[in-house]
Amino acid sequence: MHRFLECPNILFLNLPSSSISQLESGIPGDFKTSCVGVTFRNELILGQDSFNIYRCSTSLGLQLEEMRGESMKGVVFTEFIEMVEKEFGVHIAEDVISSSELDSGGAYTSVGTYSHQEMLSLIENLSRKTKIDHGDLIKSFGNYLHRQFEIKYKDFFEDQDCFGFIKSIDSYIHKEVKKLYTDAELPKFEHHEPNSKTLQVTYSSSRPFADLAEGMFKRTLEYFDEGVEMSVVESSKDSSHSRQFSFKKA
Repeated sequence: MHRFLECPNILFLNLPSSSISQLESGIPGDFKTSCVGVTFRNELILGQDSFNIYRCSTSLGLQLEEMRGESMKGVVFTEFIEMVEKEFGVHIAEDVISSSELDSGGAYTSVGTYSHQEMLSLIENLSRKTKIDHGDLIKSFGNYLHRQFEIKYKDFFEDQDCFGFIKSIDSYIHKEVKKLYTDAELPKFEHHEPNSKTLQVTYSSSRPFADLAEGMFKRTLEYFDEGVEMSVVESSKDSSHSRQFSFKKA
């Protein structure tokens, strides 16, 4: 693969001018009309929709690669770096970034889109440096992220109780998130309420961040402080991609 710089919905590929015509000929017409252009530096600009991303291969042929489920919004990365700086120090954050394999170079913007593998690499290296289990770090980040949302998105928490808030994640909150970040790939939170005191939630995602959801849920209970208890339901499914939670009122 040619090295590229990734921006929101746009890719810039540094290619020789002789290669550009070969690539343009392989791009679907409708896509080419709206998304492809050549800059003054002979960079071929390829667009990205919510399902697919177009890249140049080493043979200069155009590949259509499935990217759904592989990317995360930059706001998650910027919040993570800020948490590391606050909790462990700026020097640790810099060391973690420099020791991780990051195509982005660790230069994240809140509106950018980056591979979730970069987040896994950051967490793995933070775990090595702090001697804290990576699962515990992800849960702590979930708690921290929830606290940041409480400050930045107060409307999500107003006029809600604990159960109501959890049930609103898919039906309301994620819809609002999609308005801000139209290409965001969000996990699913399916809920079932067998009775007035019990709420069962199934988290599922193409990315292995069930621990993040668990950390956020623990903070949800702290925030509403209604005496609700949470337990993780044992399952044969991959616990990093799917996890079942049971919430019970006292």
